[in-house]
Order: sequence, then C-alpha cells, then structure tokens
Amino acid sequence: MHTPPKTPLKVLRWFCTDERLEEIEGDLFEAYQDWRETKTKPGANWLYWWTVIRSFRLYLMKKRTHTPSMFSLMTKHFVKTAWRELSKHKSVAIINLFGLSLGMACCLLMGIYIYEQTQFDSFFEDKEQVYRLEGTNTSIESGNTWSIHPGIAETLAENIPEVIDYCKVNRFEREFLLLTESSRQFFREKTVIADPNFFSFFPFEIIYGNPQALSDKNSLVVSERFAEKLGGIEKSIGKKLIIEYDNSSFTIAAVMKNPPLNSSIQFDIAQPLDIDYGISSQGYSPAVTFLKTTKGTDVKALEKKIQPTILANSDNNVLEGKNYELFAWNDLRFRKEVLDGVINVTDKNVIVLFTIVGALILILSISNYVNLTASRALQKGSESGMRKVLGAGRSSFMLQYIIESLLSCLLALPFALLLLQMAIPYFESVIGRGLIFEFWSAPSFYLACLAGTFFIALVGGLYPSLLVANFKYSDFLKGKLTASQKGKWFKNGLIIFQFVITVTLITCAITVRSQLKHIQNETLSFHPDQVLVLDRIITKDFDAIKKEFSNIASVQAFSLTSSPPGGDSRFMTARSQTLDIPIIIHRVDEHYFDLLDLKLLSGNNFDPIVAEKHASDVIINESMARHITSTNPLQVENPLDHEYDFQWKTKGKIIGIVEDFQMESAHNKVEPMVFSYEAFKGYTGAWTLLKVNTSNTPAALKQIEETWYKVYPNKQLKYQFLSSRFEQLYTEETKLAKTFNAFTVSAAIISLLGLLGLIGFIVESRTQEIGIRKVMGADATQVISIFVKQVYILVGIGCLIGIPISVYLGNLWLQNYALRVKTPYLAITIITLLIFIVTGLTVSLRARKAANLNPIHTLRNE
Repeated sequence: MHTPPKTPLKVLRWFCTDERLEEIEGDLFEAYQDWRETKTKPGANWLYWWTVIRSFRLYLMKKRTHTPSMFSLMTKHFVKTAWRELSKHKSVAIINLFGLSLGMACCLLMGIYIYEQTQFDSFFEDKEQVYRLEGTNTSIESGNTWSIHPGIAETLAENIPEVIDYCKVNRFEREFLLLTESSRQFFREKTVIADPNFFSFFPFEIIYGNPQALSDKNSLVVSERFAEKLGGIEKSIGKKLIIEYDNSSFTIAAVMKNPPLNSSIQFDIAQPLDIDYGISSQGYSPAVTFLKTTKGTDVKALEKKIQPTILANSDNNVLEGKNYELFAWNDLRFRKEVLDGVINVTDKNVIVLFTIVGALILILSISNYVNLTASRALQKGSESGMRKVLGAGRSSFMLQYIIESLLSCLLALPFALLLLQMAIPYFESVIGRGLIFEFWSAPSFYLACLAGTFFIALVGGLYPSLLVANFKYSDFLKGKLTASQKGKWFKNGLIIFQFVITVTLITCAITVRSQLKHIQNETLSFHPDQVLVLDRIITKDFDAIKKEFSNIASVQAFSLTSSPPGGDSRFMTARSQTLDIPIIIHRVDEHYFDLLDLKLLSGNNFDPIVAEKHASDVIINESMARHITSTNPLQVENPLDHEYDFQWKTKGKIIGIVEDFQMESAHNKVEPMVFSYEAFKGYTGAWTLLKVNTSNTPAALKQIEETWYKVYPNKQLKYQFLSSRFEQLYTEETKLAKTFNAFTVSAAIISLLGLLGLIGFIVESRTQEIGIRKVMGADATQVISIFVKQVYILVGIGCLIGIPISVYLGNLWLQNYALRVKTPYLAITIITLLIFIVTGLTVSLRARKAANLNPIHTLRNE
C-alpha cells in the first residue's frame, strides 16, 4: 500500500466541505494506488496534485462564516445612525454641509495659491547661487536701486573668485513694426535686452534657429507664441522687425520655448544688450546685474569686497560714495522696495492676508459645525443616557461623533470642489493671472483634500463627544442636558467668535473700499476720465499732429509733456547745490496746466516767446515753495523771488507756483517738483495729452485714431484714459478689495446659517417654557423678543470686540499711504445696525413657528 503526499491532502481538507470530503478522499486514495502501479512515484504524485487542484468547485467548498469584531459592528452601527440623523434633520444637515463646503472651498483655494507661490522658478536649478546686485548712494537717503553701472559685473567676475558668472538684463514693453508689401503689423511685447549668455545663465531653451543669436547685435530671439503670430516657428525665422523707438531693424534668428508660467521673468522677445561702457566710463546706461556665485559663498563677506574691488580697478569718480548689496534670487519676487522691471514682483503681505483670511473662514465653518453638532448631541440626552447606563465609555462616544463628523465632511467635500471650480474664474481675476498649478490632474491634490477632510472631521467630532461623555448618569436620565450650563460658555463663545470674524472682515472691507475710492477720485484735482494719454513717441513733427487734432470737435485741449500723471513718468532728476535736495524736473508745454485744470497760486504760466529766451525759468509746486521758504538757503527776505540752480548748475527764476497735485501713487506724498518749459521741436520724444468730450467717446476715439495714422502711418497708436493709468497704480488695493468682498460674503453666510441652525436648537429646548409663557398670557411677539434679546447680547459682544480690532487693523494698513481717508465710522455704524437687523430677522423667522404653537401640545406630557 502506497501513502499519498500529505500537502495536497491538507489542501483538500482545508477547502472541501465535510459532507463530500470522505468520499473524495477515498476515491483519490484508490486512484493513487493504481497510479503507483502503472507510473513512477513523481508521476503519481503529480497526478494526485492535479486532481486536488481540479477539485476546486464552488459546490465542494466549505461555507465559511465570519464573526465581525466589536469595533466593526460599532462602526457600522454608528454610520447607520449618522445617516439616519442627517436624513431626519434635513435643515440642520443642509446648514452643516453648506457651511463646511464653503469653508473647505476657501481653504482649498488658498492652499492652491500658496502652493503655487512655493513653486515659482522651481525649474531654475542654480537659483540658490544667483543674486541681484543693488547699489545705493551713501550721501543721499534714497534707498537701494537696481541702476548699476554695466562695467561693474565684468570687473567683479575678473577679480573676485567667488563670482563665477554674470548677466546684465533689462526688460521693457517694446513696440515692434512688421512691414510687408501689402500690410503693416504692430506688436507690443515684453522684451528682455540681455547679454549673449542669457540663455546659458537662465534656464530658457532655444528650440529652433541659431542658439547663439544674442551674440549678433542685429538678431532677435522670439517665443513660440510670438512666432505663431508671424505664421509659425519656421516662417518667423528671417523676418525683420522695426523698433518704433528709434527705427532700428532686427532679424529673427531663433525661437525659444515659452517661458514657464511659474517663471519670475516673463517675456516674448530677447534682444542683444548693446552696452560697451567700461567701468571707467563717466556716462552709462544702467542695467540690472545678476551674479552667479560659487556654492556655499559667504554673501556678507562677498559684499564687503565689492566696493574696494570697484575702486581699485576704476578711476571713475561717479562710482565713489556708493555701497552695494546682494539679494538672493528667491527674495527678489517679494522685494517691492526695488522694482527692476525684470522680475515680476508679488506682494508678500497679500499672500499672508489671503492665508489668514482663508484660515479664518475655515475656522468659522468648523466652529459653526461644532456648535450645531454639540447642541444636537445635548438634545439626544435620553439615547446617550441609555448607552452610558449599558456601559458605553468615552471612546464609544468619541467614535460615534467622529464618524458622524466624517460622514458630514465627506458629503461636503464634493460640494466644496464644485464651489472651488465656480470660484476659480473670480479668483484669477483678482490675482490678475491664471492659476499655474493643474490641481485637477494632480493626485497630491486629492490626497490633500482627503487628509484635510479627516482632520476637520476629527476636530469637529472631538468636542461634542467630550461634552456628552462628561455628563453624569442622572443628568442624562432626568433630561437635564439641554438646560445644563455645562459647555454653555463655549457654545456662546463660538457664536461671539463667529461674529467677531464677520464684523472684522466687513469693517476692513469698508475701510479698503473707502481708501480705494479716495485715492482714485478724491485725491485728484483734475478729471482723469476726460483726459486721454497717448503713449510716448519720438518724432520731429509734433506740429502736424497738433494741427490735425485741433480740427476734431471732440478734442478740447492738447498738450505735450515728458511726464503724464499716473505713473510711468519720464522725468529728470538733478542735484541742487543750493537747495541740497534731488530736484524732480518735468518738461511741459504752455497748455499742460490748463488742460489738467491746475490752479496757479501765484505768478504766471509759461509764455512760449518769453520761455525760449529764458530757458532756465521754472514753475514750482507748493511743496517746493514750502521747502524753499522753510529752509531759506540764501538767507534772504523773500526766498521765492531769487534764482536757484534747479536744472543742473544753471540758475533759474521762479515765474509761478502751481497747486500740489497727485502725479504718482497715493502711497507717496507729493514731492517738491519743478516744471520747465519745452517746445518739443526737433527730433524729440513726448507724451500727448488730449482733453476729450466724452459725450460720444467711441466716435471721438475713432476720429483720433484715423487722424493719428494719417500723420504717423508707421507708428502704432496706444492710448488710455488718465483714470485707467491711476487705476493701474492700485492693483494691489483692488485685489484686496475684491478679496475682502468675497470672504466677507462667505463669512456672513456661514455666520447667519449657523445662527439659524442654533436658534432652532434653542427653541426646541425651550418649548415647555414657551408653552408656560403663552398660558400666562404672553403673545408671539413677546416670545420672539426673548430669543432676539438672547442673540443680540452675543452679537453685541462680537461687535464690541470686532470693531476695535478692525479699526486698529485698518489704521495700521492706512499708514502705508501718504494720502489716506479717515476711518469711516459712519459706514461702520450703518453696517453694524444692518448686522443687528439681519440677525433679528433671522432669529425671528426661526422662532416664529415655535411661538405660534398651541401650548396644549407642548405641555400635555408635563
């Protein structure tokens, strides 16, 4: 008798049902005996294994029963009860879900924005070694500047071992003209003007054409998107573009990849930097200078070497009395103190503000959820009491409420993602660009969503479970939970906290809006919506365009200037030895002050005939007049009657004083300024100001455009109203106003919904009291007033805390402006009253139903 192998027999006994096991095992034993007689032992064993494997049939397998663990049973039970609770109390569930989804959407949006900020220039591998060189004049308190002598970089690279490379870059909005036999095309593109090593210093890639294109001073490199405007990548190579500024011609020699969206430098055309000034040159065109250092360089030690190295290799007295600092590449995006035009700067304060406000909205929604959940938990006192009597411990209650919280959060998550998608277009309009991070296709985004959801669920379920677990048996069974004072301070504190946040956001939004309106309109003495600014051009034929514009009925006035209001002004500065301050000089014609409706406080306007003979005579503003009068540098009786060296070393007479007016941002106070006469004859550059009758603006603009191209067929007309120029100065303020508006609405909705849900629980817990009061003669109005009074106390405390906080924060923010509005106390008062009115209506609507109940139904069980 042969013994079959044991292992397949064990497998058979493991899966085969007991009713058939003996029969199958016997048949296999007999078959094995026969196989051993006719086959080898390995062959018989193999057949035995194969027969066991073939016996795997569903009808032969054991019916296995699984006994679930106590934890899984409890979890399943709590999921069912949580779902029943949501289904039973639909109004509370909707309030919870909407509040949570709104808070989660705000938090997700802020998280995406903050993540994007950390990913800027992530493709730039050597950025930790790159620094921008900034200079400052030690004799003048003017702050740092990017205006560096172009010969410095080469000198430092040759004499300081730590400096291994450098690149000089400038960036401008440049106008290009493409002429063909049948047409002309105008382009205004962001253009970098850089050293030949630009594409090796920075990680931008040339994909077609000559990789050394910037070594040829007549070549250009264009981006893929610009090449598409010209007909495609291959067709763009060899085309000639004319720069309108000086009519110079360049040939497209290469095409590069579009700069990544997360690049701090955005441009579409690269032009060679044609600067041949040595370090000893007295006159020079400044350039933004970037240095690449060796790894691990001590930056502070390197800074100390810079000025001695410059002085040791140059006899240029222009570079004396200066100091230099190095600023890391990662810091440049947030360095608003020095705007070099190359780096796109982001206000770090805006990022911090977005983060704080987004977090506050999330906290607000969580506190709202916790408050409603805790109140509901206290109403389920009998159920909790029975569970506690039967032995339920703190961990059981904690598991129950965390599961309920998790279910609510998981249901809120899809709605949060939907709200996020709806909010993205608005948010992109606020930040002025599209979002870079493709979060919908990123697994990390969904992992972050789930992790955040579990965290919120844990926080939301923790307090209600601890609150219920800390009650005594007698409190549960006697129904004293809803009347208990335990946790009442926390519940009321959450309501107060919600209204503190809401009131603070509303008041701050009012302050920001008031300041924005003030600086855009009320600080201007002229009418910016009637003044059209034509971009600066260089020509010798201004008289022709002036004559043509005078024939347009809608053009009421015409003026030429080097300095239009609203920023981007081309003005000169000079150091006055007499006045001992830098002098800001604006070139204007005789129509400038009249067109802007500026009032001359004393003296006369420029007379062209007289001004040509006395070119040094000037008109000054009030600030300059006050400076001269207060300092009286000549120590004379009437300081304004004497001559001063306003323009370099040439002395001039003050022929008039014009009222102070805002030339630039309201962040800066009106500085002492000088206006000198310029006839703008010969080959020169100027901005054109037109005062336009805006009764039919489209027709007026069409006439202006036709006239322009009649006189200047090869010069593109670019214009904007003065109001638009000033609006561009306050983009950060506009972002701030839009942000506060959105978050304020979100906070108000969450607070009112939370209040609506909470007052429902309060009413339900006091139904017997309401019945007794009605039996004693109280009417519905008196009953409603009880609840309104209770809520008004909490809202009032929230306002008393929130308003001082917001006023303080508002005043702190307003200190950034030289021209600022006073704290809008009247608007704050009106909004506070409106909050009380809306809160009262919300409470009244919810309490009215309970107040109209028949007391027989509420007291029949007493």
